[in-house]
Amino acid sequence: MKKLILIAAFTLLFAFPVQAQAADVIPQAPPEYTHG
Repeated sequence: MKKLILIAAFTLLFAFPVQAQAADVIPQAPPEYTHG
């Protein structure tokens, strides 16, 4: 169970900055990327 908790925590920590960058990138990206 500890592994799942560590994976979940790492995923959250990694996902937040990625979403912040994606929010800036996606509106400027071509349609094939926005509809990925």
